[in-house]
Amino acid sequence: MSSGIVVRKCGALDEFRACVALEREIWGEADLEVEPATTFVVATETGGQVLGAFDGPRLIGYTLALAGLANGGCYLHSHMTGVHRDYRDRGVGRMLKL
Repeated sequence: MSSGIVVRKCGALDEFRACVALEREIWGEADLEVEPATTFVVATETGGQVLGAFDGPRLIGYTLALAGLANGGCYLHSHMTGVHRDYRDRGVGRMLKL
């Protein structure tokens, strides 16, 4: 695992915007394919979660999970997880998922 990396809930709009910026950098998707910051807001307000991995103040990874309902039970659907290329293969994605 990466020492000095902290995983915590994201809840502020500026953190969600940082997730979107990182998403663009990681996948290089066209504007219509990028999850907007409002999706991150909706996720956190409806039972989902957004977790960020931080190296100091810098967001270096995130995971976005949406609330789901199936067979009478609730669950978290892992929609996307991304880690900045400089931090890959260091256990950051695993930290976010666990």
